[in-house]
Amino acid sequence: MHRILLLMACCGLLLPLTAQEAPTITFQHAVYFATDVDELDTEARVAIDELAEQLRSYATYSLVLEAHADERGATDYNARLAERRAGSVQAYLQTQGLTSEGWEVRSFGEQQARRGSWAEADLRQDRRVDIRVSYTPWESTAAAMTTVREAQKQRMEIDPTVLQTISGEQGGFFLLEPNAFVDENGNAPAGPVTLELVETYAMEDFLIAGLTTTAGDRLLESGGMVKITAIDENGRALRLAEGQTIRAMTPTDNFNEQMRIFSGRNHDEATGAPTDWEETPNGVRSAFDDLFSFRLPPPVVSVDDLVRPLMKPWKVANPKPEQPVLQLPGRRAMPEAPDPDKVYYRPRGLAKIFGNKKKIAAKNAEKSAMRQDTYRKQVKAYQDWKVRTEKARAEYAVKMEVYEADLEVYEVAFRTEWERIAKKVEDSNAERIAEQKAARKAWADERKAAYTAHLERVMASNLNAGTASRYFFAITELGWTNIDIYTSEDDPIEVLARAGGSGRETNLMLIPDGRNSVLAYNAGDDDLWNRGGIPRGLGYRVVAIRVSEGQLQLAEQYVAIADEDIVDLEFQPVAVTELRETLAGIMD
Repeated sequence: MHRILLLMACCGLLLPLTAQEAPTITFQHAVYFATDVDELDTEARVAIDELAEQLRSYATYSLVLEAHADERGATDYNARLAERRAGSVQAYLQTQGLTSEGWEVRSFGEQQARRGSWAEADLRQDRRVDIRVSYTPWESTAAAMTTVREAQKQRMEIDPTVLQTISGEQGGFFLLEPNAFVDENGNAPAGPVTLELVETYAMEDFLIAGLTTTAGDRLLESGGMVKITAIDENGRALRLAEGQTIRAMTPTDNFNEQMRIFSGRNHDEATGAPTDWEETPNGVRSAFDDLFSFRLPPPVVSVDDLVRPLMKPWKVANPKPEQPVLQLPGRRAMPEAPDPDKVYYRPRGLAKIFGNKKKIAAKNAEKSAMRQDTYRKQVKAYQDWKVRTEKARAEYAVKMEVYEADLEVYEVAFRTEWERIAKKVEDSNAERIAEQKAARKAWADERKAAYTAHLERVMASNLNAGTASRYFFAITELGWTNIDIYTSEDDPIEVLARAGGSGRETNLMLIPDGRNSVLAYNAGDDDLWNRGGIPRGLGYRVVAIRVSEGQLQLAEQYVAIADEDIVDLEFQPVAVTELRETLAGIMD
């Protein structure tokens, strides 16, 4: 804001109207017109552009437009001329993304014109629209981001006693069984339950929610994160009842059957987002039917339970082969050659107003040369990565061939021994086992029929919608759930960033190339932020969000090859309502 306020002050346009200590700050800006003209000239548009950019980054703002004309001409004509001038300013402000809610427009015509002076300088002062601005600055980064995160929350009231499906706005489906929730004492809620759902499947949503992808000191790659919480009608927190799960179906463009389910741990006090993840025993499924394992009544006689301990001596004498693990270098995308005709440098602010073509062309040539140099380094790094990847895959293929042969021999021997022992157990418990099987089958058939009817009625038309596949998994506790897989890192190093005097409230994140991962920087001394565990040579993007001088600001920079150089960030104001769209553009 300093740049535009300084410009206004130098031009005699800024009039402080309130005390410095007031929570709402007010100032006035004048837009001037030529004689008998109601259209904005280039100078006025540039000034309004900068004004709008600054205002959108504050918490709130309101505007009063006061339109004037000089005393020449008929009074009625001047009144209409002033109204048209106010309309031009209002319309252009709206094209710059400023909402008109709560605005006030006043037309004075020649009522406040200077009388008795026909000097052009005096007449020009009368041909104007005064923009009286009142705005409220953001108090902190946390306050601004709380407002942004509110848009991610989906709230719904449900009857907890019936089978039902919750449909998320971002494409997720969540199947709730009857009486799935209880309070801290294990009691089912007597009345309605309010659910809160947050779905984050895209990188911009990870960043807004303040989510990262680490488990201890290991890095993760995410297939999406969701948060489900529940409260009763008195506002008391609920949990899942013992043995209950929420069956979840979430969209993905890149299904990976090796993904595991992680639960959030060590939550950040300000955002409520997990700062660490803990792996659960559960994985993902690729089909809807695989999601359901009906909880049957406990068997009177379990053949498997009787056979299992009898198999232990055989398993000790015949250990199962261990599957080899494919260790690949970090993923890397084929770099895209820069366009030699693309304009890489676009001046802003005063540089846009006062810069000349020669300086701009030289700056653009410098940046274009830097892009070409970066591209050559990226190609070399990509070629090296392909060689290492092909070698690792070839070695893994040999190991898997040996493993699969050994596993086939083991499984044949295991089944033979299991069936031999099971036959003896079944012969001695034949009558009770037959009765038990019939009862359990009848119960499962009835339960499955109820689920199928419900899903056909509520969800069937949505399961195959679109081109994205889905992850199917079970949520075993309320709160944050993350679909993740561990990543392997080669030659990890520490990378550094300088955030222009940002305090520790700044959200400073690192997004590695080719991975759905987010890593948080650590605040250090001398305004240097650090992040360890990044593979040397890997490309990454730095994104920072902060509030400075009352403005919400955003900075981002791409680093083609990770090394020890310090990344210097430059912040620009951004509107709360435009933050998600801006982040999405950066990620694309």
